[in-house]
Amino acid sequence: VVSRESKCAAVAEAGGVPALRGDGDWVASVAGWAPDGVDVMLDPVGRSTLEQGLSVMKVGGRWVLIGLLSGATA
Repeated sequence: VVSRESKCAAVAEAGGVPALRGDGDWVASVAGWAPDGVDVMLDPVGRSTLEQGLSVMKVGGRWVLIGLLSGATA
C-alpha cells in the first residue's frame, strides 16, 4: 500500500506485486487478492494503520514495524 502513483511504479519496476493506493479501500483490495491474509506486512506508519494491517494478516503472520510516521502512541 503506497501513498503516490510514483511509488506504485517503483514497486512494479522492482518486480513486486501490484501496489495499492492507500487513499482507497485497500483492506478490501488486499482481501480480494489474498483471501487467506498476507504473510508479512512492512509498516512504516504505525498507529494509524495498525488495525487495518492486522485485519489483513494471516494467523501467525509477521508485522514488521519500520517507522512511526503517525506517532509513537497506539
